[in-house]
Amino acid sequence: MDEVLQLSLILPVLALHIGCLCVACSEALVAAVVVRDGFGQSPMLGACAGGDLEVCEWLRQHGAAQDVTRANVLGQSPMLRACGGGHVEVGEWLRQHGAAQDVTRAGHHGFTPMFRACEGGHLG
Repeated sequence: MDEVLQLSLILPVLALHIGCLCVACSEALVAAVVVRDGFGQSPMLGACAGGDLEVCEWLRQHGAAQDVTRANVLGQSPMLRACGGGHVEVGEWLRQHGAAQDVTRAGHHGFTPMFRACEGGHLG
């Protein structure tokens, strides 16, 4: 059998396996996007606390849209974490994506995102 014929028979099988691998990787990635640890920490909370707007948007686009308002076990929302860290752009992004009510929602320690932002002198 010539090499071209062999290749033409192998490539569709190889493409099918690569396609299945990509689907499996995609499913694992989506699961990782919304995973939470025992303290309720999520990738979205981490990205907001770190002020990484690009990662926040990527997470939202890949399955974590509900996490923009989901707090950890201490009642710390992504908005509270972003404002406490002085990440005004992330706070604005959260507001635009459904977390506007979280600006005045206190965590379990009684502090609101607005309080944390003012306390740190973080004005937008």
